[in-house]
Amino acid sequence: RGTLSVMLEIGENCTIHSGAIIVDPTVPGSIVIGAENTIGWHTVVGVRCQDLKYTGGECSLQIGDRNAIREHVSLHLSSRDEWTTKIGNDNLIMGCCHIAHDCIVGKRPIA
Repeated sequence: RGTLSVMLEIGENCTIHSGAIIVDPTVPGSIVIGAENTIGWHTVVGVRCQDLKYTGGECSLQIGDRNAIREHVSLHLSSRDEWTTKIGNDNLIMGCCHIAHDCIVGKRPIA
């Protein structure tokens, strides 16, 4: 097997609670998490998408600044190289929410 390239960037002043999973080392791609985010207990961030059509490739997830991502949330990587799952700034993503591959969440919504 070849070497996978997984890039993770976490901004300043982020809080990541225990049990959170940040990155899937078996899926190549990139995860960029902005500054001042709170990632809740047992949250899953940047794992392989649940799209059955996914066949591999460099996937990505971008999270903006000052988001409250509560407990048991799942945020998945994109399903294609050319797409990115994106979360804007100043969002409240409430407990047990699932944000699927290729979704774009703007600024300030509550999910």
